[in-house]
Amino acid sequence: MQFIVAVGGNSLTMSVLLGPHMKNRANLLLAFLAFCDILVFVMMFPHYLASLDLFANNLEFRYIYYLTKRHLGALTNWFSAAAIWFVLAISIERLLIIKFPFRSLDNYNSRQIVFVSLCILCATFVLTSYHHVSHTCKTWSVCSGTQLIGLCFSNVLQYWGKQKNPTSEFVREWIELSVFLNAAFAVLLPVFAVGAINISLIKLMKKRNCEELLVNSVNVNPEAIHEQERKMTTTVLAIVTCFTLTQGPSAIVFVYQILYGSTSNLQIASVVANQLVLTGKMLNVVLFCMTSSTFRRKDDRLDIGEAHKKAIHRAQRLDGFAFA
Repeated sequence: MQFIVAVGGNSLTMSVLLGPHMKNRANLLLAFLAFCDILVFVMMFPHYLASLDLFANNLEFRYIYYLTKRHLGALTNWFSAAAIWFVLAISIERLLIIKFPFRSLDNYNSRQIVFVSLCILCATFVLTSYHHVSHTCKTWSVCSGTQLIGLCFSNVLQYWGKQKNPTSEFVREWIELSVFLNAAFAVLLPVFAVGAINISLIKLMKKRNCEELLVNSVNVNPEAIHEQERKMTTTVLAIVTCFTLTQGPSAIVFVYQILYGSTSNLQIASVVANQLVLTGKMLNVVLFCMTSSTFRRKDDRLDIGEAHKKAIHRAQRLDGFAFA
């Protein structure tokens, strides 16, 4: 269900945000965010298949899954980290628009946003690339080749059971350093930065609305201004709350695993935290797009346009049959 809602919803979001009349800085960043969220669920899909007996008991699937498991995890972490930074970029863009209202009137250059987006993707790839070599997975055939079992060993450890780890000292040190860099710059820093920026955004919106209330109190209904302020504040609070509740626990569990190692309780907490992250990614389309009346109008127009095209196509087919 999460896969269908997230992939379908974010695909719809991208189709609307990339429309000819919806192009601006924030919407292009939102499109990149939706694209990363789609890829996260695509990379997670093989893990879901591995939990089903139909695929778990298939030798070919098990073999391919053991070979690609760590790479799928690395790609998932890459796109997830990129999505967090895109959320931060969107928050900064919104803050700049509120602080400098005439920024929205500047000439829109898509190349700048594409360049920033590519920088985010490249930087987060470097931060998360250690996942590709953090573990070594091995497989064994048992029961006369009718069963296949596998096990993944951490390349940071000196020994794998009684066998010495063949991983070089340089790679082990690079993995250990990358773990802390990833925790700091791909999880903790952007999560707390989003919270801080959105708090500033709320304060600026309140200050701006109060100034507008004083200037336009004669010509504008104060109740309408208060209602607009309430809606804008509620939207931003929803964004901050959702992002904090879904990304915060995952960051805390991740840091605990680094400091104290992985235990059974932390593994359970990690599963719950990951589910919260996936749930938050499903809600991105609601919080960032469906709260916008402009998005809803474009969405309805897109649906009406598709229905109109299907109706025309159906009528043309009927005319063809009648002529025949």
